[in-house]
Amino acid sequence: MVKKEEKATETVEKVTKPETVKLMYIGPSLPAGALKANAVFYGTKEEILKELDATIKKIPQVEKMLVPVSELAEKKDKVKTTGNILNKYYSEIQSITAHNSETEV
Repeated sequence: MVKKEEKATETVEKVTKPETVKLMYIGPSLPAGALKANAVFYGTKEEILKELDATIKKIPQVEKMLVPVSELAEKKDKVKTTGNILNKYYSEIQSITAHNSETEV
C-alpha cells in the first residue's frame, strides 16, 4: 500500500519533471556543418534549444523546423507544400544561408 505522502511526492515529481522528447530538424542543412538536415535530438525541449541556441539566434526559423518524430510524415509533407508555413520557413532558411554562404552560420 502506498502512503499518501509518497503518492503526493510522485505526483509532484511527474508535474515538475520536464518531458523528454525526440525532435527532428526538417530544414535544409546549414553551412559549415552547423546543422544537418534530418538531425535528431533527444532530451527536454529546453536542452535541445540550449544546444542549438547560437544557430537559432542567427536563424530563428530553425526552431520552427524542429518537429516531434511522431509528426514527421505530416510535417515533411507540409514542407513540400507551397503556401504552407513550414515551406516558408524552409525557403527563408535557404535564402539566409545562400546570402551568408561566405560566412559561417
